[in-house]
Amino acid sequence: MDKEWKLGKDLYPNDNIMDDLTFDELITTIYCNEPIINEVTIQRVFNELIQSKIHDARDLLKINLAEIKRRCLVRDSEDEEEIEEPEDMPLTEQQREQLAIEIREFLLKNDLWIDITIYFNGKAFSTSDGDNFYYNDRYHLVVEENKNPRDYFSYVRKPNILSMSFEGAFYSCLNYNNERGAKFDDMIQEEFGKILSKYGLYYELGNAWNLSCYEV
Repeated sequence: MDKEWKLGKDLYPNDNIMDDLTFDELITTIYCNEPIINEVTIQRVFNELIQSKIHDARDLLKINLAEIKRRCLVRDSEDEEEIEEPEDMPLTEQQREQLAIEIREFLLKNDLWIDITIYFNGKAFSTSDGDNFYYNDRYHLVVEENKNPRDYFSYVRKPNILSMSFEGAFYSCLNYNNERGAKFDDMIQEEFGKILSKYGLYYELGNAWNLSCYEV
C-alpha cells in the first residue's frame, strides 16, 4: 500500500517537512546533468533543487494542515478536554499493566532495561528509585505512584494508554545508533512493534527520547 504521508501514520513529528540539501547532492546533480559547469550553472542548479524541495514541502504541509492545527491547539490549550473530542480507552487497566510488564521483560531479555520509565495507569515502572539504579535487574522493580508523563513531555495520547521515556541502549535502538549495529536495531524495533500490535497498538516518537502508544 502506498504511503499517504500523514503525520501520526506514515510520519513522526520529528521527521523533516523539507528534505535536506547536501553538497554531495548538488555536486552529483550538476555532474550528471550539466554539460557546462561554471558558477552560473552551479547557482541555477542550486536554486532549482531548493525550489523542488520547497514545492514538495508545501504539498506535504497541505496534506497535514488539519493534523498540525489539532496538535497546536492541544499543546496551547489550558483545557485539552474542551478542544479534543472525548477518546475511549482501548485497553482495560489490567491489560495496560500487563503490556508494561511485557515491555519490561522484553527489554530485560535484550539488556536494554537502562534509563527507562514506562508510564501507565497513573503510575510508572522505572530503572531508578532516585538513589539507586537497577539496570537490567530482574529482581528490583521500581514502581512510582502518581506519575503523569505530561509532566515530563507533551506528546502523549489523551487519555494516556502507555508512554515511555528512555536514554541509553533503547534510545539508541529506536534512533539507529546502537553499538550492536543496524540489524539489532531493526530486530528490536520489529519485536517491540509486535508486542504492541498484540494489544492493537502502535507507537509514535514525540521526541527522540520518548514515545506514546496509540490504537491502530
